[in-house]
Amino acid sequence: MLFSLPWKQILRFMLAGGLGVLLYYVLLYVLTEHAGFWYLASATIAALANQTCNFFTLKFWAFQNHAMTHVHRQVNAFAVLKGTLFGANLALLWLLVELVNLWYMAAQLIVTAILTTASYLISERIFRD
Repeated sequence: MLFSLPWKQILRFMLAGGLGVLLYYVLLYVLTEHAGFWYLASATIAALANQTCNFFTLKFWAFQNHAMTHVHRQVNAFAVLKGTLFGANLALLWLLVELVNLWYMAAQLIVTAILTTASYLISERIFRD
């Protein structure tokens, strides 16, 4: 089972996601620390930029799906997935910052690790045409 995993696809997913996550963290930090935004507002703006970047890199590069026949369905399914993950991200981020008293950047690292696996498994189904 372990050796039958699509390792190249998983690596591309992680690299594409890594680009989006880097964009997310940079915007989260800059907007919070330098622009004076509330950390949850910064997270919202950063997530929108991340998800836009993610759709295109995942569809066309990570999952190598160039078909446009189902792109509307994929956009909608991806938006629902990312909206759900975003809600979970904010809830877990708030929980770890406000109740566990973690620094917001450390809390976000933990949340990212938790939500990445779910994102891969569902994204793979969305882009499987």
